[in-house]
Amino acid sequence: KNTNFFCYLRKLIVCQSLNRHSHSFLSSSSYILTSIYSFKGRNNTTYQEEKRKEMGRGKIEIKRIENSSNRHVTYSKRRNGILKKAKEISVLCDAHVSVIIFATSGKMHEFSSTPLVDILDQYHKLTGRRLWDAKHEKDNDNKQIELRHLKGEDISSFNCRELMILEDALENGLTRIRDKQNEFFRMMRKKRQLEIASINRNIGEIGEVFEQTTNAFCL
Repeated sequence: KNTNFFCYLRKLIVCQSLNRHSHSFLSSSSYILTSIYSFKGRNNTTYQEEKRKEMGRGKIEIKRIENSSNRHVTYSKRRNGILKKAKEISVLCDAHVSVIIFATSGKMHEFSSTPLVDILDQYHKLTGRRLWDAKHEKDNDNKQIELRHLKGEDISSFNCRELMILEDALENGLTRIRDKQNEFFRMMRKKRQLEIASINRNIGEIGEVFEQTTNAFCL
């Protein structure tokens, strides 16, 4: 910046030297001083503008957003941004990326460039740690056995009491399924009735318009 200033000053002095026969030294000096202050003012203004641009917006304080609506909007925007970045890095860098996000409502959003099972297997191999411990594996095995029993598999060794317990469980499950099915049918029937009522209203309105138009032509 100082170099630019002195170059600018030197050009002014040369110009004034060439025109010294038509102007007095005093007027030349005044002109140079005025130009210097103009240059400095212009340079200072430019510097301040550049400084303001560099500062940009202030940093947002990272803390929990109290307003639920604003929190939901921010979550949606940042979630989409994270998933977008994950997809981009997987494509640009041929990286294996997996992102799982759970909202406070429990809803899950995810992205996985490769099957999640493959990524977990790779994680297990590299870290030597498994996400499932012995207790979870045992619980999972028990659930698989119960599921097979509910499907009528592996029950040849059951005694009468065990078969009755299984039958009760199946009947209770069947009752819940039928209740849910009936609820679904009621909702569909109600929706269909509303659609029919809307169609009938439209037909009635069209009939009224047609009748009014016909009467107008007859008159």
